[in-house]
Amino acid sequence: MCPSRSLSVEQVAVAIANATPSFWIPTATTERAPIRTCGDVSEDGRLTSLQTYLQVDGALAAQLVIECLPNNKLVKCVENDAINSGILPSWAIHEVFKLHSTPLRLGHETTLRLETQLDGQLSVTLMQERQMANDVDYSTLARFQQVLLSSLTRIAMLMDEPTIYRVTLDGGSEHVFKHIPHDELRDGPCFPFDFYASIPAGDALVPPTHVVVDAEKRFWGILMDYHPASSLRNTLQRMTETIPWGVKLAWACDISAALAWLHDHNVIWGDLKTENVLVCSDGRCRLIDYSPGGYTVGWTPPGADPWDFTIVNDVFALGLILWVLATGESVLPWGPEAADISSLTWSDDIPRAYKELVVAMCFESPRDAADVHAALATLEP
Repeated sequence: MCPSRSLSVEQVAVAIANATPSFWIPTATTERAPIRTCGDVSEDGRLTSLQTYLQVDGALAAQLVIECLPNNKLVKCVENDAINSGILPSWAIHEVFKLHSTPLRLGHETTLRLETQLDGQLSVTLMQERQMANDVDYSTLARFQQVLLSSLTRIAMLMDEPTIYRVTLDGGSEHVFKHIPHDELRDGPCFPFDFYASIPAGDALVPPTHVVVDAEKRFWGILMDYHPASSLRNTLQRMTETIPWGVKLAWACDISAALAWLHDHNVIWGDLKTENVLVCSDGRCRLIDYSPGGYTVGWTPPGADPWDFTIVNDVFALGLILWVLATGESVLPWGPEAADISSLTWSDDIPRAYKELVVAMCFESPRDAADVHAALATLEP
């Protein structure tokens, strides 16, 4: 069933993969996008304080924490409103930047306390400044070239995600920079260096290419190859015309072969989804973020333990990918909820053999279809 890579199929796939993307969102020189909020909670479940974390500065190298405590002198004030709602409004964040004119230090987390005075004026107090990044042992990273954070120039932020950027390296080649937040580094680096270093090179995957460090050899994140179309999900979301069946089938074969390659190398993934499939500039689909250890709700079989990483779970997710490709839907019908396979529907123009394959993977018994090579054989001529 898999089409040969005829010139027409390849030309269409390459054109889709290199179309002008609509999902790279340009950003200002200074980022003020909240990463997360948290706070202390009383015994009755009420917030008693609020901390808003922001990634700050175009160098992607500083973090600001705005702290709000209850104001017992004023009932109506921004601190009490923020604690009650769990959100610090953007105008208040803007005021904090205006009031704290001292530049934030590279590689440090700065905590400022926001307070409303009796006259209604806002004030900020510097509470803490600490170094964020930890040193990393690079002894296992011989495969990855190290580049300096200062050698990256940001072009845009991806989908308003303050940890993933399109950048240039030394003003030349374009890459995707995945910043590993420093909160995750307090107990040591969470990035699976050993895993990626141990996996042999293969055409089915898009691995990290560089490790990003600063001048003091502190770890900041990784670089990956840049491909304009980005993920399969983004590609399907921006398409205004139907993707030819030959291209869909070629991508189904690419993804199935990539998952089979991982299984052949004793990697049970657990997190196959459209966001982790990259539509590359050559018109082929490859896998990203393929290290085991996570899962996404809705992409695991109903009733299965998502933390029980099995080939069955991977095959079920592959079946959902094949359904998405066939229907052109960018998201699953049940959204971020548990899988409800009874809501999967088909159009009449989908080949019978293709439908039967997905049914075997998702509906009947994924365990009986738990061989990706068998699925690939069904797709291939």
